[in-house]
Amino acid sequence: MSVRVVARIRPLLKAELDKDTIVTAVRNDSEAPDLPTVVRIPNPKNEGEDFSFQFNSVYEQHATQQDVFDNEGRRSSFSSALNGVADAAVLVSPTIKHLFNGFDITLFAYGVTGTGKTHTMRGGKSLADRGMIPRLLSGIYRKSRKLEKDTKGESTVAVSMSYYEIYNDRVFDLFEAPENRTMTGLQLRDNGGKTVVVGLTERPCETLKEFEKLYDQANVNRSTSATKLNAHSSRSHAVLCVKLVITTGDQTRTNMASAIDLAGSEDNRRTDNGKERLVESASINKSLFVLAQCVEAISKKQARIPYRESKMTRILSLGQNNGLTIMILNLAPVRSYHLDTLSSLNFANRTKKIEVREIENEPVFKGCSRPVTSVVGTAMQRQPLRPLATSTHNSIARPAEHPTKAGDKPAKAFSV
Repeated sequence: MSVRVVARIRPLLKAELDKDTIVTAVRNDSEAPDLPTVVRIPNPKNEGEDFSFQFNSVYEQHATQQDVFDNEGRRSSFSSALNGVADAAVLVSPTIKHLFNGFDITLFAYGVTGTGKTHTMRGGKSLADRGMIPRLLSGIYRKSRKLEKDTKGESTVAVSMSYYEIYNDRVFDLFEAPENRTMTGLQLRDNGGKTVVVGLTERPCETLKEFEKLYDQANVNRSTSATKLNAHSSRSHAVLCVKLVITTGDQTRTNMASAIDLAGSEDNRRTDNGKERLVESASINKSLFVLAQCVEAISKKQARIPYRESKMTRILSLGQNNGLTIMILNLAPVRSYHLDTLSSLNFANRTKKIEVREIENEPVFKGCSRPVTSVVGTAMQRQPLRPLATSTHNSIARPAEHPTKAGDKPAKAFSV
């Protein structure tokens, strides 16, 4: 199964109402007449020529957060020609079912700065503006209650979360205040083929309100700043990990949902960044460049993939992670983003070809899985003792022949 890519074109800002719009969504009637699947953009070197990029689905400027979260569920009945799988077009809402069926899911937003990635993932305070992350958690809690009700309490679901950022290629726990952090940040370790963050805080959250409270508190500690292109620009990559532990009788299964809000690449000539912002943007651009190198290496089937050249790519491990992987490509429709938008589209076009392994997590059973045979018992046959005299590898010298006195014990020289 390949990475699933959906594109979202953000609406025009107030300062862009008189700007030229160049990014358009086109419907492909042969696949899904209700939703467009193609993004069209003119060639910057030849305005008479258009480039077209086909994805699982494309959302236009008027699309709401609810549309992006739910509409994909209605597309699951269409047979996707992109991947050859009946439900290849599913996105956020239907993946909750896969999560409870034992699969891990990874959802990440990609795009240049100012294209609405954080709005898509986190959203606003109002119910209509809630992003993919709050809606995903709301669906998880609803599914948990339904599972516990349908099984009459035989199955229980425990939800916990961890939240961290990658700032200047250093990992920091967002549940820890910035003044309490160490300069080097948290370390990464490999554990069973997965990259884990050592010393990361994990908080249980039994209800949606508990999650929202913890999530809002942690977001206060995230590194953000104003630039010329974005008044609330993210200066780090934020990674939210939600762990589900589903227990049924003596069987326990642990599944993970990861939601990643990547910081956007920046052109410092347009952002007017100062000294500190320049350091941050250099780190962001480097990690995104390494991510592009990894995608390029995977698409060309190269032997070496440079995951370890950036902590972000090491954690994301695109193409090596198991489960469903979904990318939301955020695009700006105006001409001032022309080259950046074209670069993002080319990156997404390569990413959608990456094959990922959708492997179900194995359940863990309490107690011994098989009877242990006792080594003590009357039925056990022992090997008879052999005198060392018959051994060719005997390194113990035999005692010299001499008359024994009364009461002397013979030397013991036996091996098993």
